[in-house]
Amino acid sequence: MEEPITQKLARLQNRTTCYELVAERDGKRYLVRYVSRIGRQGLIRNICDRGQAIVNWFDLPDTTRFKIKGKGRLGHQAEFDRGDVKVYWSGRTEREAICNGELEFIR
Repeated sequence: MEEPITQKLARLQNRTTCYELVAERDGKRYLVRYVSRIGRQGLIRNICDRGQAIVNWFDLPDTTRFKIKGKGRLGHQAEFDRGDVKVYWSGRTEREAICNGELEFIR
């Protein structure tokens, strides 16, 4: 059973604001994780932390690499070898995502 929105929002009280890091393929977006620090280094660190889950989720080869491409919508974005999977900051906070509909989480 999914946790009610009020409980999710209560859990966020007195916590640092976190931002949504998403992976996108063919216009469909998935949640990579919520992160408190955004920027180029944060993007790299989080892709390294969650890279295997991203590779598995999109059924990419284990030898897949990513590269940082210029500035995306809200800063840097990463593109995987095949070019059809991108990872970037969505611009939404965790609170906004909870209130407006969370994305499917990459497991």
